[in-house]
Amino acid sequence: MMYFGVWTLLVWKFKGPGRLNHDRRKIFTWSIVIALFMGGSIEYLQGQTGRAMDWTDQLANFGGMLLAWWFWIKFEYKWPMYKW
Repeated sequence: MMYFGVWTLLVWKFKGPGRLNHDRRKIFTWSIVIALFMGGSIEYLQGQTGRAMDWTDQLANFGGMLLAWWFWIKFEYKWPMYKW
């Protein structure tokens, strides 16, 4: 669920005022790339500190981002203030 929020916050940050609809795919893609890099870095650092480095956590992070993307696509047109 944390990466649901991370991805959503990244999209809102990159969306910004005045963005055009054609930037949408790029914003979604870069938000996923940044969040995956962040999650992978955290897993790597956990492995360096003696904790278990578990890549299934990274898979769960990606699942949270996909869930956020799905919610965004499904509900963005119901909230006029968040329209592109």
